[in-house]
Amino acid sequence: MWTFGRTYYNISPNYLVGGGMGLNFNTTPPTVIPSFAAGYGVAQASVCDTNGNLLFYTEGTHVFNAQGKLMPHGDSLVADTALYKYEGPNFDSTNIDPTSGCSQGALIIPVVGEVNKYYVFSHSSYEYYSNPTYGKVHYGELFYSIIDMSLNNGAGDVTTRGVFLDSSLDESMIAVAGTHCDVWVLVHLSNVPVIKAFHVTASGVDAVPVISNCGNFQYSYGSPGSMKVSPDRKRLVVCSFMGGVELCNFDPATGVASNARGLSNNDADTTNKPVTTYFSYQACFSPDNTKLYVNTSNTVYYGYILQFDLNDTTLQTTSIVNMDASVSQTDVQLAPDGKIYFFHHDFSTDADVAIDCIENPNLPTPACNYKPYAIGLYPGSVVYMGLHNMYVKPLRGTVTYVGHPDTGICAPGMDSIALYAPAGYNHYIWSTGSTAPVLYASNTATFILRSDNSCDVRYDTFSVKKVQMGRQCHYHGLVHSGF
Repeated sequence: MWTFGRTYYNISPNYLVGGGMGLNFNTTPPTVIPSFAAGYGVAQASVCDTNGNLLFYTEGTHVFNAQGKLMPHGDSLVADTALYKYEGPNFDSTNIDPTSGCSQGALIIPVVGEVNKYYVFSHSSYEYYSNPTYGKVHYGELFYSIIDMSLNNGAGDVTTRGVFLDSSLDESMIAVAGTHCDVWVLVHLSNVPVIKAFHVTASGVDAVPVISNCGNFQYSYGSPGSMKVSPDRKRLVVCSFMGGVELCNFDPATGVASNARGLSNNDADTTNKPVTTYFSYQACFSPDNTKLYVNTSNTVYYGYILQFDLNDTTLQTTSIVNMDASVSQTDVQLAPDGKIYFFHHDFSTDADVAIDCIENPNLPTPACNYKPYAIGLYPGSVVYMGLHNMYVKPLRGTVTYVGHPDTGICAPGMDSIALYAPAGYNHYIWSTGSTAPVLYASNTATFILRSDNSCDVRYDTFSVKKVQMGRQCHYHGLVHSGF
């Protein structure tokens, strides 16, 4: 449960990293907390309520409630039985599933227009490509399911499971808020430089994606990789392990990616260029959108965090953040406190042993202030590579304020007046606490109505006065809003 302080990220103070631990960002510095999250440890997604209480989490194949119990119908979110038959050589057979080894194998976004419903997107990992029986057909598949948290006494239930969307993808999957109550789910083909954007609106998930032919190099089949979007949603970084890193423009109104530029260090020659983005795995942007941080390496595993200055349009201005080469393949993530976090790797034991931090990511190195071992791991937890895929909410639409003329209650035998909510909204809340679309007023008072369709918000103000009968009395029997 990672909290992001921008307008289109979930408001919640905690975040699960898998392997039995999470981070609480209500404290400074953030503190480690225990969690039920387990699995291979790469794919992780969770969601909280507005008070920061965990609702559920997933590694893409199973979904668990806040108590760590499997939700009803919460197994087999990937509806391809072939993917459950193969175990890659590097997996623990007790933890293997089709998605948990995928760089961005799990993603949660809300169902647009619904209060208690969520989509879980599941992405199978590239390891399945190497299996001659299952992989060449089944690797890189994309599915979605629907969770309804109003069911099972508020603990949630899976009401739709494993709807197939696509295949032959690399391991990238992120969500980006659109411009008006919509979300884009972005994935990348594994063998050609093509980005697909699936549009999620109040009508559901559009199975026909927006396709962007964006990129200048080809990724290897099934290559692990990732994508991240800048906080202003105008730039997209695409990483491919043994492929390189490219920076694209992104239009949140159309879902189109364009103008791909390769980073200056996209070079497989590790002899003459010892720090190369050819082996990049993850990246993220600074809060002010001016810096790009890339996880890369001088061999396949020993690695660095590079900082690129995005004010340099040639993408040539770069520097090494961690001179100790202390990272392996790791997620690099911007947190709610405005800092960037990633795992610290101990190569003598081949294990992630702590969480490192870049404390001032808007500044150039060394002023960005790299802090190794910033956060220790929770006792007994075992983490690996993955932090958390961001929970993204649609941006709000318009907010409208409407005032209505004073209305009197004075007709013979009339004890109340009916105040009607405007049409076209899903949820209503009156200042009295009523959620009905009609309110009957019987006394002098001012009533405020909030109408919400999970996109646009409207406030209506009604002033009602109870008056004595007389020749100046205007007879009103009802008041409609929304004209």
